[in-house]
Amino acid sequence: MADLGLAGRKVRRRCGLTRPGKRPAAPDFVRRDFTADAPDQVWCGDMTEITTGEGKLYL
Repeated sequence: MADLGLAGRKVRRRCGLTRPGKRPAAPDFVRRDFTADAPDQVWCGDMTEITTGEGKLYL
């Protein structure tokens, strides 16, 4: 790699995203208990970020 003038790329690790920032955290109505007695009582979700050549996509 040195003969070709190439160098390795250092990947920066992201900081933790679960720490509170400037805005207050959303209330946790479920209190981390995801069990339910019947369907459609408790809903939860997640957001995923995918970096593409055209920008970021959020699912």
